[in-house]
Amino acid sequence: EDIDELFPKDKYFLFVAIGHAGLNKLRKYYCTRAIDKGYDLISYVSKNATIDPNVEIGWNNFILDNVVIEPLATIGNSVFIWSGTIICHESTIMDYNYIAPNATVCGLSTVQKFCFLGANSTISDYVNIAELSLIGACRFISKDTIPKNAYISNKKASIKLNNLSQHIKKVFYI
Repeated sequence: EDIDELFPKDKYFLFVAIGHAGLNKLRKYYCTRAIDKGYDLISYVSKNATIDPNVEIGWNNFILDNVVIEPLATIGNSVFIWSGTIICHESTIMDYNYIAPNATVCGLSTVQKFCFLGANSTISDYVNIAELSLIGACRFISKDTIPKNAYISNKKASIKLNNLSQHIKKVFYI
């Protein structure tokens, strides 16, 4: 609460460094508080990321080494993209998403708000990942997802978020 005194908004920018807690809703909460206090939020983009000049990128993003973002993609606000991820041409990543290492979002796909894409997951071309989707590690998604569902096994289509195991709920704070 002393942030205004310690770091005056006319001298400092903020970066809200909170991971996937609550499927990214905790990060949204603190971003909203910072903006309401008048702070400008900045992004971190690794110098080792390859981002086409025709990509739109919002604020409070975290883009690590060896990320590739192809032409005409759009990255919303407060998106965390880990090393080795590929966002293909004309794809849209909406606000408050978390994309784990080596995930791939193929061309013309959309990831709606508050999603988690696990390590090495792949989203096929023209797919819509619905709001509050949890995509597990190594999962291949070739069809649109259903809001508030988890896709954590290649054997089951999906699981409603409130039916997830207590362990997964604890990890994601949901």
